[in-house]
Amino acid sequence: LVDEVEVERNTLGVLCRRGQTHTLKVVPVAGSPWVGKSISLHWRGVKPEIGLEPSDLGVSKSLGATGVEWTLLSQADDSISSLFELELRLESISTVQELSGRLMAEDLTEEVSLMLDQIPAALVGRTFYPCLGAPHRFNVLPNALSPLVGLMASLTWSGTPAEELGVTVQPALNLPQPISDAGAPWMLDFTDSQQPGQFALTLKLPELNFVATAKPMVLAHNKVRIEAWRESPVDPVVGQDPAWLWVQVFSH
Repeated sequence: LVDEVEVERNTLGVLCRRGQTHTLKVVPVAGSPWVGKSISLHWRGVKPEIGLEPSDLGVSKSLGATGVEWTLLSQADDSISSLFELELRLESISTVQELSGRLMAEDLTEEVSLMLDQIPAALVGRTFYPCLGAPHRFNVLPNALSPLVGLMASLTWSGTPAEELGVTVQPALNLPQPISDAGAPWMLDFTDSQQPGQFALTLKLPELNFVATAKPMVLAHNKVRIEAWRESPVDPVVGQDPAWLWVQVFSH
């Protein structure tokens, strides 16, 4: 248990928030042969330098019917969001119990950003401008060495319906995707789109009960190309008078 909530060992693991103190508790099931044995908590492998400090590491404790506890402490300013690995060792049993964990910020907007093609944006704020007649790659991008890796992400569409805009989305929006180090990408294909419109995509991380602020998107002739230009009769010099350059621009 972490803070009296059972650990989802195969998915979320031991979830810790930076700047908080959590209680890790091991409670034996009724009739368990573990009762009365000594148990201890250890890092699995080398201690990670992430600012997470478990109490009583390596100290044997007697496992009673009501369980034993350790605290997991970190400081918000001195810790690093990361995956981590702990293990439980039980007296006279050679097999250890592995505990995978995630240390992350209380504010999940610090842990992930969004990207449209090569244009990055924070979860809150900046509007994206996809182009009529073009495909785009929309990516949910975690930070480096992110504790979000392995969790699921999904998107919700709002505003002008996708069918009305003539866009196809792959994979389908109702199919959550696992987050990898490279992110969780969706392809937004506006090749057959004829009319401009406004919509929004909302990121959800269901295992963390997190719903982001909707990311606004404005679909229009947002892509341009320079077809011709006429150079200035004088060479521009940084910090001096401006020099004008005439260009002919076409929108896509």
